[in-house]
Amino acid sequence: MFERGEFTPENTRVTALLLLAYLPSLLAAAVDQPLIFAFYARKHTLLPNMVQGAAVAAYLAVAFASYRAWGMYGLVAGNVAQWIVHALIMIGLAHRQLNVFAEQRMGAALAKIGLAAGAMAGVCWGLARLVPAGPGKASALLSLVVAGGLSSLVYGGLLWWLKLDALRFFGAAVGKKFKK
Repeated sequence: MFERGEFTPENTRVTALLLLAYLPSLLAAAVDQPLIFAFYARKHTLLPNMVQGAAVAAYLAVAFASYRAWGMYGLVAGNVAQWIVHALIMIGLAHRQLNVFAEQRMGAALAKIGLAAGAMAGVCWGLARLVPAGPGKASALLSLVVAGGLSSLVYGGLLWWLKLDALRFFGAAVGKKFKK
């Protein structure tokens, strides 16, 4: 998929490694962005921007400390640290100032999500072994669709079976919308 023009197999390998290195920041971003919106919705617009100062400091510290040893991967590590620091500070501020976690059982929800994510990863890994991508693009796409699609269904189904409150709420809202 990537290897067009001057994009070599080595470029594909490096790109894949960089994307893997960025993965931890996805979780942080998924937590951080809604919290930023929550602060903005309550007209607390300065606080998320002040938190960004601490996050940039984390980026600089990690990037400068690791760039010589890891090169561009050190810059990625700095960016991941920036996202994680921002998310952690925003979680603490949201808990203290917005009281957003008071009524919710976050530990139980995180445990259910972690269990479902682990099962999804296991199913995806197993299916990728059963339906290996061949040399052609169609074969790689088939492997991606089968492993990714079925493991996503396992994830969603397991969260539904575990009665994740947020998923039940979302399902009820969608159902109510379609009934109209």
